[in-house]
Amino acid sequence: MAALDTRTGQVTKVNHTGFQLDGTDWVTISKFADPAPEMPSVGQRVTVGVDTKGFARTVEQMSTDSTIAKPSSGSTVPKSHDATLATRDAMITRLAVLKVAATFAASRPDMKSPDLIALAERLEAWVTR
Repeated sequence: MAALDTRTGQVTKVNHTGFQLDGTDWVTISKFADPAPEMPSVGQRVTVGVDTKGFARTVEQMSTDSTIAKPSSGSTVPKSHDATLATRDAMITRLAVLKVAATFAASRPDMKSPDLIALAERLEAWVTR
């Protein structure tokens, strides 16, 4: 087998056949990789070994400190799909309530950043009750 081209980036989108790195490059998991690499989750930082045809043969998930890589193997379906959706939903909710709080605070010059965050936290608690 020829040497693999490596790409490193953050996963921004995932579908049933591959994933997108840094919002630009789509990478498809090779059907012929043995062992088949595990599909990463959105938000993970990965290093991908790509063959000459552009298919991912290896996917290494970077650790939280980005210094130790862990090779992944297994099925091409994310194991934590439900957890990923829950995390994504929580992030969308937080961003929405932060936007509402910022809009509210924009017309109140006496509001400071800590007040804005406190308001966003109260709004999030109300939304997720």
